[in-house]
Amino acid sequence: MRIINYYGKSGRVTLDNFNQEVKIYFDKIKELVRESKAQNAEIILLGDFNLHYEKYLDDKNNNRKMKKEHKLFEWIEDEQNFYDPFYIMFDNLSQHSLNTFYPFNTNQNPSRIDYIWVTENLFSETQECKIVNTTTINTDHRMLVYSIWSEDLIGNIANIKRKEGFKEVYKYDKMDGEQWELFQNDLNKYISNSEILKFNFNDKNNINHIWDKIKKGLVQASKNCIPIEKIKLTKSQVNPMKISNAYKVMKFLINFRRSIKDSRKRNHVIRNWITYRKKLLEIGREKSDYCWNKIPKDDKSVKEIFEEIKNLYQIYLILYNHDLLQFKEEKIKLAIDQRCEDLLENQKRMINSVMEREIKSIVLDRVLIKENNEDKLITDEEKIKDI
Repeated sequence: MRIINYYGKSGRVTLDNFNQEVKIYFDKIKELVRESKAQNAEIILLGDFNLHYEKYLDDKNNNRKMKKEHKLFEWIEDEQNFYDPFYIMFDNLSQHSLNTFYPFNTNQNPSRIDYIWVTENLFSETQECKIVNTTTINTDHRMLVYSIWSEDLIGNIANIKRKEGFKEVYKYDKMDGEQWELFQNDLNKYISNSEILKFNFNDKNNINHIWDKIKKGLVQASKNCIPIEKIKLTKSQVNPMKISNAYKVMKFLINFRRSIKDSRKRNHVIRNWITYRKKLLEIGREKSDYCWNKIPKDDKSVKEIFEEIKNLYQIYLILYNHDLLQFKEEKIKLAIDQRCEDLLENQKRMINSVMEREIKSIVLDRVLIKENNEDKLITDEEKIKDI
């Protein structure tokens, strides 16, 4: 993930200093975004832009000539397909509710000049958008709070440590008796020097500290004694919780909310309101008494629908988090049981687990051989093993 923080030049941007200063910053933003996308990174572009998105949008919708400084918005939104979650998801339709800058000089009007733009995958994982007043620091800006709830976007620590799309694999099959003896001697030396055996293994308060010591010794001995090979990484696995009903409903509500927020897409919703209403009633069954009788034709009805979407979203977010917690607890229990078993029965797999190494295997269920100058397909498992 790449986070790009930008502070825009304040004050009126003239043509001269735009070409000399602002354009340099804009070009740098574009360079960083392109570089990040080339690395398949998700991007958060945020900061005090000192630009007014609503003015840009007004000029664009009315086919007026666009100011040069506003072309950055056009590039971010149209060319790079970034999303402004606050504009799309914010509950209150009034643009004043999106204001982030409240000048100390009360003669000046509040405005919206602070933004968070995110790539499509991040937007689809939006959990919450808030604009809050800060009390710990003296500032004329309000704080944007944006949170996502899918851990898949970050990945585990092992993935973060990998470099250039490769990982290290320990080649246990290349080890012979002498090398395993060296491994054992190296591990024994570490245990002796670290005084692990002097710890009280029955003290629950020490268990994490002891395990960290053991893990460090296994890693050190493995690196010293076991042959290592670098292999190219494959795509990470998808979180199985994404097939849950709660997750699917939340994604639907996000997309539905976005559709009725956009006046162009709202017409499609209105034309297909019977289908949407049926889906929404199904989602809200036993969770809401709202009848979805109002078609989102005006700001008043849209605001009312937004409020109900928010209520349903929070309900399904609780359900999703409950399911996710249960899933994690089951996975942790299985992992603990497996590690305890491997400690006695399968030390190789235990080391792989400690090292957080991804294990891959190839299932060979058919082999094509040439026999008597004829091609022959072997599918029998036992015969394949004999080949």
